[in-house]
Amino acid sequence: MKKQSTMFFRPLSLLFCAILATGIFAGCKKINSITNPQNPQTVQPETTPVGTPNGTTVSKSIGPSGGSIISDDGVAELIIPANALGTNTAISIQPITNNCPGGGPGAYRFTPDKLHFDQPVTIKFHYTDDDLKSTIADLMGIAFQDSTGAWYRFKDFTNDPGNKVISVSTNHFTDYSQFYILRITPQSATLKTGLSLGVQVNIVYSDDAEQIASGGSGDPSVLPIVDDNNATYSWSINQGHTDQDYGKFLGDATGNMVAYQAPAAVPTSGNPVAVAAHVNLGGITFHGKKFNDTALVANIRIVDKNINSSFDVSVILQIMKTSDVYNDKYLDSASFTVDVNENGATLSNFLNYPPSVTPPSGSAGNTSAQWTPDATGITNITGGTAYHTVTAIPNTPDTIAMLFVNQGITPIWTVTDQFGPATSGGDPVVGAPASFLFGMADSVQHIYFTNGGTLSMFFTVTPKQ
Repeated sequence: MKKQSTMFFRPLSLLFCAILATGIFAGCKKINSITNPQNPQTVQPETTPVGTPNGTTVSKSIGPSGGSIISDDGVAELIIPANALGTNTAISIQPITNNCPGGGPGAYRFTPDKLHFDQPVTIKFHYTDDDLKSTIADLMGIAFQDSTGAWYRFKDFTNDPGNKVISVSTNHFTDYSQFYILRITPQSATLKTGLSLGVQVNIVYSDDAEQIASGGSGDPSVLPIVDDNNATYSWSINQGHTDQDYGKFLGDATGNMVAYQAPAAVPTSGNPVAVAAHVNLGGITFHGKKFNDTALVANIRIVDKNINSSFDVSVILQIMKTSDVYNDKYLDSASFTVDVNENGATLSNFLNYPPSVTPPSGSAGNTSAQWTPDATGITNITGGTAYHTVTAIPNTPDTIAMLFVNQGITPIWTVTDQFGPATSGGDPVVGAPASFLFGMADSVQHIYFTNGGTLSMFFTVTPKQ
């Protein structure tokens, strides 16, 4: 999905308040090019700039026997059947910026450009549960952009919500994207008591019965996409329940965007708060189904704490009897920073320190071992993903869970026995630790893990001032 702007999680700006005061806010939806909805001949497809590359290109040679290729992010997939190509051809999928009206998670350029196939090929887009939180599966489609920049969508396609795959058959290459007739943003958010954020419905128009205006595509299997329609809107908070304060809308709540203000106190129930948009689509038909009143929900969790925090974390890993020759203690360490804000949690400032062994040498019988220092050691954190889990329970800290990207090596030893010296260890292994969990608190935390044997880890979490 498109990254949410952090501006919605701060108090409303003076400009935003001025818009509310003038009443313009209620009418800020974009006017489309449908001059007369009763006359489909007037419909002109939306035109935007062509997307630019913004990801890793995946290429593969596919010949007459067919084959498949999938984008680097696993979203776009192409399946080419046998006899679709006469010769081996270099096929590529390039992620591009998504300028499609109502565009979904990504847009992709399939090349060679304008390549035509002897048999239809299948383009698939894979989506996620999070994608479905912002829209309805029945309002998802597949669009493409022609050489003039105009956007069209396929009238016939297949959507499998169970496997979360939407697909279409085509016989040519161009730029393709998922798109949504209707979508709410943000789909979910965390908001401190008393603060405000904007919730918006994005809508595009494309009716199964429409025809493309003169000068457009003459293909009856594709339909134009227009960047809005004459839908009407109403909004509700927790289905209108009034057993306690769930917040309110600031200004008018009849347009496609509202300003929601959190209550002064965290609700004891009904949290997260459901901010619902009720959209009357005017009876359009999309993919064979007619849509009138349709509801989308943004779930806003209310908290009574400042969720902008930063922590320094240090980790020490200890292994006993590393050499298997004499009793020793292996120590390795690393550190990193955890930053938490309204958009989630991120990891940065990775530092990995050289390990040590105490004592550095020893013997048992006819065998002796000398530890050889290395620059990295087993703990070698090079990246990771952090997850911020919010709790609305008073006096209960949120939690941060992390999965690390590690590549470490085993300690290197020079082992000498009756047969002479030899080097042991040093083979690449997955480094430790692999994951870590802590509760967000204002005090220093010392967290200890052990495998019940020779390995233990010590984490120190220090809030940054």
